[in-house]
Amino acid sequence: MALALNSTMPIVDFQTAIIEEMDKTDLELTQTGFGTWSHSKLKTFTSCPLLFLLKNVLKIDYTLTAQEIADQDSLLMKYTGLIAHSILEDMVNGMDFRPALDKVRPKYQNEISEESWDSIELLEERLLYFMDKFTFFTTVHGSTHHQTEQKLAFDDQMNPVDFHDKSAFFRGILDLSIFLKNGDVILFDHKNGGSAEFGLGNYESQLKSQAMLLACHSPNLQAVVPFIHFIQEGSVAGGNIRYSRERIMDEFFLSLKSRIDGSLENLLTRGKFRQLSGNGCQYCEFRAGCKSGKRGSGGVFQPIIEHSKKFFQGKEIL
Repeated sequence: MALALNSTMPIVDFQTAIIEEMDKTDLELTQTGFGTWSHSKLKTFTSCPLLFLLKNVLKIDYTLTAQEIADQDSLLMKYTGLIAHSILEDMVNGMDFRPALDKVRPKYQNEISEESWDSIELLEERLLYFMDKFTFFTTVHGSTHHQTEQKLAFDDQMNPVDFHDKSAFFRGILDLSIFLKNGDVILFDHKNGGSAEFGLGNYESQLKSQAMLLACHSPNLQAVVPFIHFIQEGSVAGGNIRYSRERIMDEFFLSLKSRIDGSLENLLTRGKFRQLSGNGCQYCEFRAGCKSGKRGSGGVFQPIIEHSKKFFQGKEIL
């Protein structure tokens, strides 16, 4: 069960609630001790152990006010991205833009301002551009079917399992997969920000993890051809890379496990869930608390970082 906190509560109460939750939590600091991995979970584990502790270990449900979201452009982009994803899913499955927008509005009505909703309505032309691309791939390349929002998982031997299965080692949700008659699968991941100008380089690890999920659940799959759809820019990048099944099942899987082991070793060496600064900070709902302290400190979270040392007492690097 998630620990519900909000940005309006007193700092001392906020800190106390988290520390009390930490004292009730047991951790196994191993490759499988943090539960099922996903691309976003592993990215958080690598980029900011403190955020990983708050979101993925303690499962804190932190609520910001609508004004706080509006004041942070990056957080607003996060919510508009979720809305655009939902609209795209419905459009790919046959719904027009306006009905799809009306369908998703109640879910996020209180999260963003009316002005922000107006900006989402302006996305219609860019989403219709993507629908032209989708039609091209399904007709010209000869698709057998497509799937949206696939929830897939595999165990620690890369055998396919149900998304919520207790044995799941890695899981993910795939935005759009187009299955072709020749055995290839065209994989689209929608991004609200970013630009096609920089290609697929920044998204390689995510695309490879999605390819693994597809391959282990699709025994007839020959290869995955990845694309990124940049929603705000109204552009698409990809088509020049083809991941073969053999490479996905061997090289990609070994690389995933190696990445987890390396991040775990770094965590054990440090001996605490410390905060790290990076590009992801702009999207973090906790960033105001981190920035409240002196340079290099954890701000509001410093007592929590220090208390996290309890998880490492008597533990060795494996």
